[in-house]
Amino acid sequence: MLFSSSFFAVAAIILYLTLAGWLGVRMMQGRLPHRSGLLLIAAITLMLHLVTLFLSIHSQDSGQNLSIMNIASLASWVITLLITLLYIKKPVQILLPFTYAFAALINLADIFSTHTYLAHIETHPSVLIHISLSLLAYSILTIAALLAILLSVINRQLKEKKRFALNPVMPPLMVVETQIFNLILAGTILLSAALATGLFFLDNFLGSGKAHKAILSAIALAIYVSVLWQHYHQGVRGRWLIIATVTGATLLTLGYFGSRLMREVVLT
Repeated sequence: MLFSSSFFAVAAIILYLTLAGWLGVRMMQGRLPHRSGLLLIAAITLMLHLVTLFLSIHSQDSGQNLSIMNIASLASWVITLLITLLYIKKPVQILLPFTYAFAALINLADIFSTHTYLAHIETHPSVLIHISLSLLAYSILTIAALLAILLSVINRQLKEKKRFALNPVMPPLMVVETQIFNLILAGTILLSAALATGLFFLDNFLGSGKAHKAILSAIALAIYVSVLWQHYHQGVRGRWLIIATVTGATLLTLGYFGSRLMREVVLT
């Protein structure tokens, strides 16, 4: 092979950090980034990240290497892609430097990862559907949690009358709240579909070693449904929205990455 996954990963890391640094400096100066230039570099970086993922997942002679670091890298790619696309229409630019920096960190960790977890999803289309739905749901609900944290920061800045709250890079409070509810609605639908496909199409979905994933995901789903119900019937917002959104995303993260991190990294 002419170029290894590490070559593309290093290139992606350099561009991710360049984007994060450039955006960070401009935002500290209260200046919005140049949209066209940002999107062009981001598109190239995401493509390099995608090539890295393809080579890493198909690094074995047979099957796919769905190790925890490859899955984490895939999740970070989807989250980064969605936030970049969201930036085209919505004022979420404040999230971009942190998103790009985190994606660089995940790529760096993936370079040094030696763990493998072989799967053969080409022979089980239902597994591919379940994984795709789960990944999309997790990514969307994670973005909602990031926006909830941003909402908390804006609220605190406004209460303390900090100048940064008036920085033009900071999105309007109501816009952030509306976007959080939209993301929770989309993520809840996808999470419901992911749980349904897992229950009906996957063997041993509630079996030993896997039940905690379904249980934590079901609890997170109940939290999101509660948030949506209270929003549409009682107009819930503010502190409860922030706590519930972050708690739901934390439960989803623990459900999948917690056990695999312990099994593949700590115990080995």
